[in-house]
Amino acid sequence: MEITDDKGRKLLLDEPNQQHEPLEDVNKVVDSTSYLGKVVLLVEGLAGREYEPMTLDEMTKKSGFDKASVLRILQGLEALGWAEQKEKSWRLAPRLIR
Repeated sequence: MEITDDKGRKLLLDEPNQQHEPLEDVNKVVDSTSYLGKVVLLVEGLAGREYEPMTLDEMTKKSGFDKASVLRILQGLEALGWAEQKEKSWRLAPRLIR
């Protein structure tokens, strides 16, 4: 199924159960320059990595965002109970995963 926004950008690209590489495919669906796009990209980057959390440096490198923005978003997600920090690594919190 394909849905486009008013600028003709695709919003939904593939069939529901198709596997994706999170940090690459999110850019095809959301505007990664918007704040929401950055949040979605970081959440997608953490998805499926409950047992392999990512460091701030890893997330900064993979996302291409500046370190301060990544940290600010992660701290916001943590305040909501959506992400948690263990030592120097971050992962999605059980609250978001269930």
